[in-house]
Amino acid sequence: KVAGFKIDTTEDQLYTFSQSSINIIKEIKEPITIRFYRNYSNNRMPIQLRVYEKRVETLLKEYQGISNGKIVLETYDPTPESDAETSAITDDIQQNVLPNGEKCYFGLTVSFQDKNITIPFLSPQNQSSLEYDITRAIYDISHFNKPKIGILSPLNVMGGVNGNFASRMSQTPPWIVIKELQKNFDVKEIPYDINSLSDTDIDVLMIIHPVNMSIPTQIAVDQYLLRGGKIIVFSDPYCVAGSYYL
Repeated sequence: KVAGFKIDTTEDQLYTFSQSSINIIKEIKEPITIRFYRNYSNNRMPIQLRVYEKRVETLLKEYQGISNGKIVLETYDPTPESDAETSAITDDIQQNVLPNGEKCYFGLTVSFQDKNITIPFLSPQNQSSLEYDITRAIYDISHFNKPKIGILSPLNVMGGVNGNFASRMSQTPPWIVIKELQKNFDVKEIPYDINSLSDTDIDVLMIIHPVNMSIPTQIAVDQYLLRGGKIIVFSDPYCVAGSYYL
């Protein structure tokens, strides 16, 4: 900091918060605790972890400052057979063994009331996503009721069984975009032949590639929209996936 201003001179702006993170932090209503575990007293830790540990601690203090006290930062040095080590084990922090045989802990837990979200190991390889991972944990733990998204699609975007036999070979996972949505939203599949959306408790209806949609379903979507519902529609005139499912 220079004359009250913070200057980030790192190449990738590692110490600059995104506006979305700032908004989420400032929305915190009740105190959230972050328990940060690192073997500070272990001088045999690899140099890259010691350097990254300072980077993480600096970032966590920035979170604390932006939150105006709503984020409580607790730091632990989990030496062998200490209360800090017991706490690290309870929080499911990953235990690593150094070449010299000593144990090493380097992770954190975000805690609110009786809920915990743990990042078991803070790998320097994931430095570029560090802010995102911590902010997402803060958001998830402070939002009990996630917004509900209804997925209406003739494609097998939610994953499941393909073909005529329910074998392991025919099981497919959800699409990547669905997996990403499930991290922050309550995602619910809506039957493609549904006749009414009046009893559907969703905040947003996402329609993916609406082809061969029945008239009753079209009317149901239209009525949902007229009642003030929110809709996102994705359509592709050259849908490759459609040739497999339709």
